[in-house]
Amino acid sequence: MFTKSAFFFIFIVLVNTFSLYSESQDSLSLFKSLKEAATPQQKVKANISLAKYFLQKNIPKCFNYSSAAYLLAANIDDKKGMADATCVEGEAHFLQANFDEANLKFTEALSLYKKIKNNIGIAECYEGIGKVAYKNEEIDAALTHFSEALKLFEKEKYKNALPGLYINIGLLYDEVSNYKQALDFYSKALQLAQEIKDEVAEASCYTNIGGIYAAQGKQSLAISYLEKALKLKEKAGNKKGMALTLNNLGAVYYQLEDLDKALEQFQKAYDIYIEINDGKSIFPACNNIGTINLEKGNYDKALIYFNKAYELAKSRESVVDKILCLENLTLLYKQLGKSSQALEYSMECSSLKDTLYNKDQTSITAEMQTRFATEKKQQENEILNLQVKSESFIKTIFIIAAGLLLVIAFFIFRGLRQNKSQYCFRRKNKIIEEQNKREHQKHIVEEQNKDITDSIRYAERIQNAILPPEKQWYSIFPQSFVFYKPKDILSGDFYWIEQKGDLVFCSGC
Repeated sequence: MFTKSAFFFIFIVLVNTFSLYSESQDSLSLFKSLKEAATPQQKVKANISLAKYFLQKNIPKCFNYSSAAYLLAANIDDKKGMADATCVEGEAHFLQANFDEANLKFTEALSLYKKIKNNIGIAECYEGIGKVAYKNEEIDAALTHFSEALKLFEKEKYKNALPGLYINIGLLYDEVSNYKQALDFYSKALQLAQEIKDEVAEASCYTNIGGIYAAQGKQSLAISYLEKALKLKEKAGNKKGMALTLNNLGAVYYQLEDLDKALEQFQKAYDIYIEINDGKSIFPACNNIGTINLEKGNYDKALIYFNKAYELAKSRESVVDKILCLENLTLLYKQLGKSSQALEYSMECSSLKDTLYNKDQTSITAEMQTRFATEKKQQENEILNLQVKSESFIKTIFIIAAGLLLVIAFFIFRGLRQNKSQYCFRRKNKIIEEQNKREHQKHIVEEQNKDITDSIRYAERIQNAILPPEKQWYSIFPQSFVFYKPKDILSGDFYWIEQKGDLVFCSGC
C-alpha cells in the first residue's frame, strides 16, 4: 500500500519568510546603489541588500556582502545593521544545512534586535531558531519558537512574513499527521499570499495542500492543487520547484496506479534535474524512473536507471543510498531470472545493513557513555560546590557562635547563676554535636546508595543500547512481539535477531 512516507514523495518543507526585499530588484540596480552609497549607513544597507539577493543564488557571495555589512555597521555602532547582517548569515548557514552555526547566528542576531527593540527582527530570529529546531526533529521547540514569531508579526501587522510562517506552522502539524490543523494554517497562508500577491508562498501552499490530500487518498484534489503549484512555478521560472512538483504529481499518479502518467511526470522531473545539474535530486529521480519501469516490465530501462542511481550512491559514499540501490537491483535480477546476480547483490546489501546497524549501535553506546560521564562530572561539581558552601556556612556560624559565647560568658561571669548557665550551654552543644553526627552518617549512606543506583542505571542504558531495536524485530516478524521485563532494573538475559537472506536467526524467541 502506498503511503505519504513512501520513497517517491518529496514535499516542500520549510518556507523562507526572511525579508528578501532585494529579490524583486535586479543585481545591476543593487550594485549601483552600493557604488553610489555616500554614508556608512547607506553602504551597510546596500551590502545587506546584496547579501539577501545572493542568498538564494550564490551563498559564498552572500557571506562576502554580509561580512562587509557587519564590519561597516560595527565601526559606526549600528546595531540594526549588525543584527541584519548576522541574521542573513544565519539564513545562509541554514540553507547549507550548517544548523549549529545557523542557530548561533540567529541567537546572536536575536540579542542585538532585543537591545534596539526591533520586533520584526526579533520575530525573524525566532522563526530561524524554530526552523533549526525542526531540522533537528525538535517539533515542540520549533512550534514554540514559531508561535513567538507569529505573535510579533501579527502585532506589527507584518503581512509579508505571515504566509511563510503560517506554512511552516502548518508543516509541523502535517509532520505529526494532524491534517486538520495543517490545512487550517495552509489555508490562512494561501488567502494572505493571494491578497499580497506572493506567488512563491501561494505555490508552496498549493504544494503542501496537495500533499495532505494525497496522504488522505483524495488524489483528484491532490492533482488539482499540484497542477496549480506547477503553473505558478513555471511562471516564475523556478526550475527546481517545477521538478519537485512534477515529482509529487508522479507520486500521486503512482497512487492511482496510472504508471504511464507517473513515469511521464518522473521523467520530466529527471530532465530538469539534469538541466540544472542538481546531483542530490538526480539520485531519487533515477530510482523513481527505475521502479516504474520495473513494474511496467521494461527491465532494460529499469536497469539503466538503477545503475545510474547506484553510481551516484557510490560517488556520494552514502551507505543508506547504496542499500536502497542494491535492494532495487536484487529485485530486478530476480525478475529477470538471474538468481546468481540477484544473490550477489542481496548478500552485498545484507553486509551493508550489518555495517550500518553496527555503526549505529556503536554510536549509540558511545553517546550514552559520553552523556553518563558528563552527567556524573556535573553531579560531582555540584556536590563539590555544595561542600564548599557548607564549609563556608559552618565557618560563619562558628564565628557568630563564638561571638555570642563571649557575650554570654561575660554576662554569666557577672551573674549569680554562672555555674547553672554554663552547664546548660554545654549540654545543648553536646546534643547538637550528636545530631550533626547522625545527620552526617545518614548523608554518607544516602550518597553510597545513590552511587550504586547510578551504576545500575548506567548498566541498564548500555544493555538497552546493545539489544536490537523493536523496529528491526517487527520488520522481520510483523505479527510478533518481544516480552522483555527485568525483575528490577537490570536483566541477566540478552536477546538478538539477524536475517540472512530468507533465514532468520534469533535467541530468546
